[in-house]
Amino acid sequence: TADAGQISRVFKNSIKAQTAEPIQRRVIEDTIGLDRVYHLKFDPATGVEKVINELLKNPLIEYAEPSYVYYASYIPNDPFYSGNQAYLRQVKAEQSWDLIRNSSNTIIAIVDTGTDMDHADLKANILSPGIDLVGADFANSIEDNDPDVKSDSAGHGVMVSGIASAISNNGFGIASLASDAKLMIVKVSADNRARTIYRGYEGIKYAADNGAHIINCSWGGPAGGFFGQDIINYAFSKGCMVIAAAGNSGSSQMDYPAAFQGVIAVASVDINDKKSSFSNYGNSVTLSAPGEIFTTSNGNKFTNTQGTSFSTPLVASAAALVRSKFPQYDMFQVGEQLRVTADNIDSVNPAYAGQMGTGRLNVFRALTENLPSIRYQNITLVDKGKGAIPVGDTLKIFMDIENFLSPVSGLTIKLSTANPNIQVINEQLILESIGTKELKTIGPFLVFIKPGVTDNEPVDFKLNYTSGTTYTSSEQFQVLVSRDFLNVE
Repeated sequence: TADAGQISRVFKNSIKAQTAEPIQRRVIEDTIGLDRVYHLKFDPATGVEKVINELLKNPLIEYAEPSYVYYASYIPNDPFYSGNQAYLRQVKAEQSWDLIRNSSNTIIAIVDTGTDMDHADLKANILSPGIDLVGADFANSIEDNDPDVKSDSAGHGVMVSGIASAISNNGFGIASLASDAKLMIVKVSADNRARTIYRGYEGIKYAADNGAHIINCSWGGPAGGFFGQDIINYAFSKGCMVIAAAGNSGSSQMDYPAAFQGVIAVASVDINDKKSSFSNYGNSVTLSAPGEIFTTSNGNKFTNTQGTSFSTPLVASAAALVRSKFPQYDMFQVGEQLRVTADNIDSVNPAYAGQMGTGRLNVFRALTENLPSIRYQNITLVDKGKGAIPVGDTLKIFMDIENFLSPVSGLTIKLSTANPNIQVINEQLILESIGTKELKTIGPFLVFIKPGVTDNEPVDFKLNYTSGTTYTSSEQFQVLVSRDFLNVE
């Protein structure tokens, strides 16, 4: 109910309208019925749904709906945005900017070749002074506080910096997703050999110790090791997210640090969401992003470039926006939000289906959707061969799974393998519910090892998670069966 003061006709003069014909003016009746539209004000504590439902009980009411409020779409005035940065529209930047543009509370560490500290499109976002962990000469490494690049050949870090956080809407240069995120410049190459990363892991530790939230590593190589994983784990313990390039050899052999456990590994796609010819792919990829980019370059300039080095800071920039939108999330949850809301691109990459992570970065979905994020944390194998998993055995697989984001009910977990020598006997388990950051043990899945299997054969398994039509995700893991050795503790 409402008194007369709360109800008002929207269009008081819509009953009759006159034409503007100069010779003869005709009165035209309102046949649409806008004269019957009224605006109702009510106590917001009542709830708009309740008010609408009450109104619709009256047969005299034709329709009742909210009076929607709209917003002007934000498009930055940077001169290169419209013609050179279609990749930002590809990841739904404009819709995202209508939701949030302030990420000034987030620090992105650029562990790289340094940057152009005086670049007009970067300078206001750079935290001073930065650090150079290698110095001028790789043969005589001396740390200093000058991460400024000394030549165009050292411009890799400048290009990365602009993608991560170029100043937007300043009438100059380019735009970036997180246009006011702060940049911590950690130089880990020598002035006289700028393309070689000498102290990358030390740079990660420095960034973690000095307040970085996101650590961008647009570099890598085929060798891993315990030291690198320890550094990554240390950064996690400090609450950091580590993002790294999948590599540019066009193979399924992932680079490190991208292949380390817990790192967000980023592959590259072109403007049509197809895998870039140079991009690595594989089970370790977390998600993909455009890697054929227009960005900042040394000497206050701009340039085109390509590589997984440049898809990586685009994800870092998106992470800064997500962190600002969801301040209650820790950095691992921020990464999971980006992962579960990526757009599946298997249909345009049939030869790489399931090998480009969960899909191509979609920042708008990451800022608006509430999905679960199910990941296995531990796998326990029980067999009759004391760990050998022999031919003819039925292997029991138990696993601990954790949900890092929104609660979910009716979760179906399906185990499968394409290996013809392996039979999954009971392939599906159902969880009634699992809450945010809840850990549950499931199993066992029963897996029969057929006689055709070879000694020490690696078997790839796939886990599919589904809940209704709103959530689907998958993970892969590998088990070595028919082992001709035993591990004894």
